Amino acid sequence: MIVQPNIGSTIGAAPTIVSAIRRLNTESRLSARDRRPPLTRDRALLASPQGVTRSRPRGTTMRWLFFALVLIHGAIHVMGFAKAFGLAELPQLTQPISRAMGTAWLAAALAMFATGVLYVRESQLWWAIGLAAVVISQLVILSAWSDARLGTVANLLVLVGVVHGFASLGPVSFRTEYRGAVRERVPPTISPPLVTEADLEPLPEPVRKYLRIVGVIGQPRVHHFRAE
Repeated sequence: MIVQPNIGSTIGAAPTIVSAIRRLNTESRLSARDRRPPLTRDRALLASPQGVTRSRPRGTTMRWLFFALVLIHGAIHVMGFAKAFGLAELPQLTQPISRAMGTAWLAAALAMFATGVLYVRESQLWWAIGLAAVVISQLVILSAWSDARLGTVANLLVLVGVVHGFASLGPVSFRTEYRGAVRERVPPTISPPLVTEADLEPLPEPVRKYLRIVGVIGQPRVHHFRAE
């Protein structure tokens, strides 16, 4: 029995078939996009014109602002040294400054500069140098109070950073306590044993041959590593 195809019904169903194919293509594209790793989707978002631009961490901005404050405050102290030794005409400083006090002004400036450098380099003791800088600075400001009293405001701001540094890095901080606990509980580092031929015996022959070629025999055993 030969079945004749119904040409009319086939032609009539063509739009329905086309619509179904288009729907399947659309769903497959959406599914493929959703299956992309999150990192790939994030990169695509950043690369698109409507992507969200990355913003600088807030802590980094505050860090550089504090660094700039310390440097500018230190540079202003150089004016007292310059006036004391006659290096520049500074009419805004009306009070006379002796050479001894001029040296103190220079010491305050250098202490502020050292504080800023150590702070940026994340030294554990930057706050101690900063405290000394604030004390020296305030002493010389008191000696020329009518001209330099506004420097007290800058010293207070630097002192806030110093107190924060002491609380986070000082001898009574949680970080110092944690490091002390680690030193007490972690055993001291000992020399690891060397790799011998007997250590390679349980391994397959191709692996043993490779390890001999690369020269692991006689080398210390690897206990940990870090990939960068």
